[in-house]
Amino acid sequence: MAETAMAGANDDCVNAARLHERPFHAAYINEKIPCPLPQCRRDFRNDFFEVNGLAQHFRAKHSGVTFTDKHVDEAKCVLKSLHGEETKRHLEKLSTARRNLSEPYIGYNVFTKHGDCHNLYVAAKDAKEAAKLVGMVLLHFGYLKPYSKGNRGEPIDVKGGNITATFNVWFSTKTESGKDMTVVIAEATFVKKDLYVDATPLQKEHCHRNNVNTAAILPSGDPNLDILRAIFQFESFRGLQKQAIDSTATQRTRDAIINHLQLPDVNVLLQSSDRPNLVFQVIDRQGSDHSSLVGLVKNEFDGTVEYRFWNGHRQKKVKFVIHNGIPPSIENYVQESGRAGRDGTEAHCIVFFKFEDRTIHLKNMSALPDGGEKQQRLKSLNHMVDYCMIPSCRKSQLVRYFDGASSSSCNERCDVCKQPPNPPLNGTEHAKSVVACVQSMIKIDSNVSVKYLALTYRGSRSKEIVNKGYVNAQNHGSGSKDFNSKTMYKFIHLLITGGILQEKLRTVSDTKTTPLLVLGEKASQVLDRDFKFVYYK
Repeated sequence: MAETAMAGANDDCVNAARLHERPFHAAYINEKIPCPLPQCRRDFRNDFFEVNGLAQHFRAKHSGVTFTDKHVDEAKCVLKSLHGEETKRHLEKLSTARRNLSEPYIGYNVFTKHGDCHNLYVAAKDAKEAAKLVGMVLLHFGYLKPYSKGNRGEPIDVKGGNITATFNVWFSTKTESGKDMTVVIAEATFVKKDLYVDATPLQKEHCHRNNVNTAAILPSGDPNLDILRAIFQFESFRGLQKQAIDSTATQRTRDAIINHLQLPDVNVLLQSSDRPNLVFQVIDRQGSDHSSLVGLVKNEFDGTVEYRFWNGHRQKKVKFVIHNGIPPSIENYVQESGRAGRDGTEAHCIVFFKFEDRTIHLKNMSALPDGGEKQQRLKSLNHMVDYCMIPSCRKSQLVRYFDGASSSSCNERCDVCKQPPNPPLNGTEHAKSVVACVQSMIKIDSNVSVKYLALTYRGSRSKEIVNKGYVNAQNHGSGSKDFNSKTMYKFIHLLITGGILQEKLRTVSDTKTTPLLVLGEKASQVLDRDFKFVYYK
């Protein structure tokens, strides 16, 4: 077997290969295999055999074992595992070396569906090269299929820079300079650019660093048309036409797309985001126990589950999508839940919700610099939390978020409309009272958590509240008549997503992780004459 080459690989890939010893790769190239028996696995970095040689090895070293074809198959499996691990380590060394080079590289997190290479960090010039590098690891593990009709590519998710992309990856052989070479082929099936950043025209160097073959991103479906595009560059015959297609674009996203693509005159075609066959539901998740989720799957959906979907998943007969925790935004949720019901039949989209899951996303945001992007992500997260907490028609909330208007009824296609909640209650005075209570508590002891606020406002005289001095806080006990423990927490959570209160993450050096409460940017609005706040029991 000829030496494997990586399509699009750079000189530093070759140099790195020469720097590091790769005995398993050499065995792979020379079509040799190790002894599969455990007693020979301790140290066979240099003991590799052709099939006949392995038979002789058995006669010399394992005379009590009858050599069969099964041992050959086992030896091939052992080599694949060792070769894949060796290439994975080699890729890690390559990515480390690239960080020290002057040439710009982007760090990507690359995900596959295989446990031995589920999440790899790769330094590459663009997303496609990152997919090819990991594709080489998959090839050596034996997971890749040849690039031929009928073979489905191996899906790879690539995230880094401002791009999230999914590639299908195969291998192919070609002859170059009289030698047979194996190359990795990567075709993009899904590409999403992060448009949270300020909408400014892309710079040339930015386009270069995040270059992905656009012909592969949006195949026409017509092979003849794709050949014209790829080989003859037929766009030049009639002038370049630009199209931007997005299934979950708010007005802000549409404006960003137009600005990024520099489209002075553009026709915007909009279609309602409502999908009548989907049924939406939110279920409060208690603790970290997954028994409720498992029970739902077994009892309602015959226990059939796929662990996860890749971006761009197109399986039509998906009957439910369950989120065991909240996505970071409404856009993410609609993209992911929208994998259900592609065949037009009824399908269910369910979120198991717990407010504390929001903290996970806050921690991810904490690494971002203060500014517009961070604030926009927080706003998007709070929209997602409100969707789960506010008992109004789920479908109307989604349609209103994207289209600016909502349908009058979802025909009982969500849990809220099937079982309408009690009318909302006026919580304006309580909102003002809670803000004053928080201000007073911070003066006594600044480590105010949601739990401490809930206990204090309901009038608790527990040991921890007394020891902290919160029994002396203003409005201690003001909510004792109108709130129980559950509704008190929900009320505080609504104040947080409304920007009246804010959760402040602990520092890295702090031994505790529970976020602390401070006044939010909208806290001063509670003093306005027209301020109103409603909540639900």
